[in-house]
Amino acid sequence: MDGSRSVEELTRLLREVEQRAEKEQQRAEKEQQRAEEAERKRLEERQRAEASEQQTQPTTLDEYMPLLCPIINPRNKWCPTNLRPWPDFIQQHRITFGTLYDTFPTDMRVFENRAFLAGLGNRISKHRIVDEKTLEYLLPAQQR
Repeated sequence: MDGSRSVEELTRLLREVEQRAEKEQQRAEKEQQRAEEAERKRLEERQRAEASEQQTQPTTLDEYMPLLCPIINPRNKWCPTNLRPWPDFIQQHRITFGTLYDTFPTDMRVFENRAFLAGLGNRISKHRIVDEKTLEYLLPAQQR
């Protein structure tokens, strides 16, 4: 009988060890999940911070120009009824922008930020601009 008791005792001890090992594995898995979740949140926060910084930092000339397109889009705005050909427009455009790019440091961040331009576009899009006075009212004092 002592032999059978020791087998029972060994079986019980084995079960306890297995249960402890299983609990430890579950604890380790939970800890791994917490670590992964913390890393995911850290990455999301970094992405949010980078996106926010990108929205609020001044823009370069190359970044600024495309951001103006929605604001200066001529759709639904007053326009001349009599148009004439401008045969050398492309050449003049190239000369003007060539001069601009040759003389202006295009890597400097000196233009309005994306968030400001988005807000300006929203304000302008809600009003019909019929004359310069309306435009002056909509533009901030620094741009007048």
